[in-house]
Amino acid sequence: MSTAFQRRPLPDGSIVVVPGDRPSLTRFCLVEQGDWFEPELAFVRRLVQPGWRCVDVGASYGCYTLSLAKAGCTVLAVEPHPIVCSMLRQSVAESGLEAQVEVLESAIGAEPGVARLSDNPDPELSTLQSDGVTEVDVVPLVEAVDNLAGIRFLKIDVESAGYEVLLGARGLLAEGQVIVQFVIRHGGALQRRSIELLMDAGYRMYRVLAGMNYLVPLLPGESIDDFCINAFAVHPSGIRHLEERGLISAAVDVASPLAADFKVQHVLDELAASDWASCFKPSWKANAIMPGWEHQRRAVSLAYVAISGSLSPTQRSICLMQAMSSSQTALNAAVSGSRLFTAARIAIALGRRTDAVNFVESVSSFVRKATGDAIEASFAEPFMLPTQEHETVRYTGLCEMVSGVAQESVAFLSSYSAYFLGANRLPLYEHLASLAIHSPRVDRVLDMLRNPVGRRGAVRMLV
Repeated sequence: MSTAFQRRPLPDGSIVVVPGDRPSLTRFCLVEQGDWFEPELAFVRRLVQPGWRCVDVGASYGCYTLSLAKAGCTVLAVEPHPIVCSMLRQSVAESGLEAQVEVLESAIGAEPGVARLSDNPDPELSTLQSDGVTEVDVVPLVEAVDNLAGIRFLKIDVESAGYEVLLGARGLLAEGQVIVQFVIRHGGALQRRSIELLMDAGYRMYRVLAGMNYLVPLLPGESIDDFCINAFAVHPSGIRHLEERGLISAAVDVASPLAADFKVQHVLDELAASDWASCFKPSWKANAIMPGWEHQRRAVSLAYVAISGSLSPTQRSICLMQAMSSSQTALNAAVSGSRLFTAARIAIALGRRTDAVNFVESVSSFVRKATGDAIEASFAEPFMLPTQEHETVRYTGLCEMVSGVAQESVAFLSSYSAYFLGANRLPLYEHLASLAIHSPRVDRVLDMLRNPVGRRGAVRMLV
């Protein structure tokens, strides 16, 4: 069993204990991104309330468990891998949360029994397999928890075995009080049995808008973005409470009425006054000659209101839908860097990360061929940066900013974490680090990729 470990903080101040002598996805992400890579965790920190009873099935090193306990919840954390479970217990102790967290070393299934975990250099990526090397106990959720009644949040992250966990939780689901976070996609395939079980129990499906921190409905037949791993199941009886807390949006489309009252120019002036945009504002000029110019201005203003404003989730969703419609109209009229960057930011806010990558890759391809004058002309309109992360970097010129942001955004957005591509990304991050101005994340990732203990070879994402 591994004895070397490191301590890594979460944004809420709790401490995650992770291996220090072997590859660790959790350690890599906490260094790379300052938090676990799933946007759902930031939402869960808003969602739960002190006194809630929670169950974390597939707790790993405890990013969710610690965050739940830090928010004042009591938590049953279930983790089958002995190495991971040992460090989970240490994380709980070092975070001072022992009174709120019970740790169970077990797997959860539909029936009691024994299973085997695969051998993986990174223990947290081990899965239940018939030819596994580590034997673990399996218990139904109803046996793992003294009393299922009153549990308010259930998180399930057990690869493709979520359906078996839910089978043992049907009594809990029947109460209609629990909010379930579950893996909706594994190996590229939707977990339809889990979805159907939850819907048969009367629950509605939702997903989190990354960075927006609220839920939007998953509608029947809706295409789910390739980067969407988790979904939430909410019983109709709990929706009003989430609406009152500003945590959930109604279903909207581009034709939904927008109640927000704003003037496009006033919003653009506010955006231009922000730190990152102030040095680029002089190049933002009226350009009625360029087709679609007025649609680009409206797209930027709607997106800015949605992302930075204080509207309700439903109104923010309407703003984003209408922003994307205006952005697409502008792009159909004429393609420019400013329009592609803006479309990428709106796509990310809408949970369409695959589209965002495509938009930014187009800018990156353009930058490789363009001169400084061409870049200046292509960014002569108001625009938004693809990621909020880049708004904190102090660029001194437009060409420098566009080149750096385009290249970094492709690198950051095209995978959940550089960990999954390992040493294959080393030359790219060495190039990014060679740029005169680059984001701090580049240096953090480069340090991890250069450390054989900190990385793994290129792997396929399992969920």
